[in-house]
Amino acid sequence: MLDRNVNISIHPSGSSPKDQAVSDLEAVYLKAIELRGFEISQLVQRNNFFMIFQGVLLAGILQAEGKVPEIPVIVSITGFFMSVAQYRMAAGAKYWQQRWETELEETEKSLEFAYLAAGRTWSRALFHRVDAKQKVRDGLKKHKDRLNIFTDPVVLDKPSVSRIPIYTGALLAMAWASTSLVFWLRLLST
Repeated sequence: MLDRNVNISIHPSGSSPKDQAVSDLEAVYLKAIELRGFEISQLVQRNNFFMIFQGVLLAGILQAEGKVPEIPVIVSITGFFMSVAQYRMAAGAKYWQQRWETELEETEKSLEFAYLAAGRTWSRALFHRVDAKQKVRDGLKKHKDRLNIFTDPVVLDKPSVSRIPIYTGALLAMAWASTSLVFWLRLLST
């Protein structure tokens, strides 16, 4: 975690230690938000690479089907390993996203305390002590549509968009393993 006790910002002379502490924590907070956003954007880019690569492999299998019997086996085994790599990449990205969200929550707690100590008001928390589900529920009520009875429960269930690539990688690994087995058995029977 980031050390919330380290002086990382430049303070004008005459700043009180309490104001310096608030300023330092604000800098840590902004950096943690920036790094969380970076991790999420990197997850999307990396996942797109793996999905496109596996799409190219699938196209290769479809092109080679019936022409060279060994190619689909090799390509599907490659697809299996690529989907395992996708699964692990997505799990690693989720780890770092969660790490920065935990850092943000801890820094918010420290900031709230530092603001109070400096006689300032901490007006908004994004992660710490926020009932996000109620805020989302209230926001969904503003958009009245008959189809919302189907979509709102799914939205409120809060599926993790950063976990979906993990599930996708696992599912694709199973699909590629099955495909490899089918092509391998077909190759053995010829």
